[in-house]
Amino acid sequence: MYLTRKEAEEFGKDILIDEDVSKESFAEYDEKDRLKDDWPYGDDILIHAVSEIGENIKILVTKKSN
Repeated sequence: MYLTRKEAEEFGKDILIDEDVSKESFAEYDEKDRLKDDWPYGDDILIHAVSEIGENIKILVTKKSN
């Protein structure tokens, strides 16, 4: 949990990427910030990636509900 949406988004941007896995490791890797006008995944989805075997991965940031 993060106190601000900005903090959560910064963490979310790096969650799939490490020293062994890059953006190029995925068949498709899209970031909301880069496709602002054409983003079809909804406001809470930060990253949409597709693995080489076709697995869809979505990283989302939502507000905690009470």
